[in-house]
Amino acid sequence: MLGESWAVKLIERLFRGAGSDDSTRKLAQHVILTVVNVDVGTTIGPRGKVSWNELGGLWTHRNRIVHAGEMAQPGEGAAAVDLVAGLWTCLVPAMRDLCGVRDSPGYTPPSAA
Repeated sequence: MLGESWAVKLIERLFRGAGSDDSTRKLAQHVILTVVNVDVGTTIGPRGKVSWNELGGLWTHRNRIVHAGEMAQPGEGAAAVDLVAGLWTCLVPAMRDLCGVRDSPGYTPPSAA
């Protein structure tokens, strides 16, 4: 129905900084569920929160630090890493399977090292 262009448009929006936009994140969440069969909306991160739902706040706060010179507070870096680690843990194995990376001769996934 949408052809292949929708995926390119979504990736462009996410990497141009539109990832802080609720509608873009919601679309990305549905794409991940459809393509990878992972519901990132229910992925619980290390701090017990649904990691995907924290992305908007993290992105906004990151922009204030990077672009407006706001100072990061102690612990914020670790919290951001925890959030991304929660998503990484659920998405990377599914993406490896989708892309057939496990079948590549000589490749050892980082989680298996």
